[in-house]
Amino acid sequence: ARTVQSTERRDVDLRQLLRTATVAHCHWYNPRANPRRRNATPLDVRVTIAGHDIVWPMPRDQVQSLTALYPGTPVLLPSNIVDFRDAPLDDSILREILAPLQPQPHACTYELVHLAIDIVGNSSAIVPSSPPPNTFGTLVYFFPSDCTGGAITISYGSDQLIVAAPSNGDYMALYNTATVSVAPIDAGHRIVAVYHLMYTEGRPTL
Repeated sequence: ARTVQSTERRDVDLRQLLRTATVAHCHWYNPRANPRRRNATPLDVRVTIAGHDIVWPMPRDQVQSLTALYPGTPVLLPSNIVDFRDAPLDDSILREILAPLQPQPHACTYELVHLAIDIVGNSSAIVPSSPPPNTFGTLVYFFPSDCTGGAITISYGSDQLIVAAPSNGDYMALYNTATVSVAPIDAGHRIVAVYHLMYTEGRPTL
């Protein structure tokens, strides 16, 4: 197993991190490793949830309010109450994220499933249930969050990727054939946006 310590404070070559954090059926993507996107920050992503503007990292009172409205572990906020004014994902970013995975040569698209607030460490925050038939994978965006613990492990066969501390603004893409486990969160919470990755025509074989 490989462990990737992905934190904004750590002095690492992010381009090298991008290369070494790619495994079969999974790709971890940090946009700041791309010179064209190096100046982008997670704070550029502006979101309204149920009509309320969200401040990042999300304050405790907003977390508690949303937890009360949408009880569950994790808290899953449906896409119909989420409005991105500056979305974290577009076609050009999607191409960069998916390039190492080399999906089948069909046109690909994406669809927001939910925003998840995870305070315990639960893989269902990241892996959506009941994907549409043409779904071949999942894409996850990590919002600025105050989170300690909760290491993420992506496995496929004997290959394994462990990300001990996702950076704010990171993306993770994986095929449906990969499995995800999440270690307990020791303190704080993690907030992610989860998307279906879909072929626009035909049924994928993966």
